[in-house]
Amino acid sequence: MQYPPVDSLPRRRHWLRVLVITAVATAASLALTALIVVVAMGHEWAPAVWLPATLAPMLIAPLTAWPILSLTYALDAAHAALREVAGTDPLTQLLHRGRFTELFEHDLAQAAQRGTTPALLILDLDHFKQVNDQHGHAAGDALLRAVARTLCERVRDGDRVARWGGEEFVVGLGAHTGDELPALGQRLCEAIAAIRLPLADGTTLGTSASLGGARWRGPGDSLDALLLRADAALYRAKQAGRNRLCLTDDPAS
Repeated sequence: MQYPPVDSLPRRRHWLRVLVITAVATAASLALTALIVVVAMGHEWAPAVWLPATLAPMLIAPLTAWPILSLTYALDAAHAALREVAGTDPLTQLLHRGRFTELFEHDLAQAAQRGTTPALLILDLDHFKQVNDQHGHAAGDALLRAVARTLCERVRDGDRVARWGGEEFVVGLGAHTGDELPALGQRLCEAIAAIRLPLADGTTLGTSASLGGARWRGPGDSLDALLLRADAALYRAKQAGRNRLCLTDDPAS
């Protein structure tokens, strides 16, 4: 995710806050001036004091508030960018395990309020160790990046994709109908099997993946429990011959 430079941040927020700061500074200056004029200096000094007491904060406050607010927004943008980088797997640019867990637990909490039904897919590349052994780790890394791109291209907006570790990936789905989970899982399985990665020696490298899926059962069903069910379905997919999808809710899948 790219973050806008400071100059492109919404200026309206700057101006609104500058105006508020200016108004508060002017009101405070006028109140202090009134106290000085009435108590210490006498009413005859009022015309000479009111004008600078009004104009000074109106001129000074915007000049000081604008750079301070600009710096504040720049720091906010830098913090958001740093948090995004810290939550991203450097090889695939997907979410890493910790950030995915944080975000998807929030998704489950939102689903409990809205009455929607999230789901989870775990996928593991088949025989990936052979890729590293036969073609080297550079080819393995390139294949992982190709799988990551394939997943991101085929999930919906709002779904979350993470590298879970090694050659294992997780897809967190938002609300879905009963047919969407198996349909999406099957599409991902077929898309990964269709990857053809050209190598330096002129050959092409392909792969396949085993997928396990599970649906959230509602409030009280934790992310850990959901992951365990999806992982059990993944194990069944591998035992059944790999390169396939199994759903924990559907023994016949």
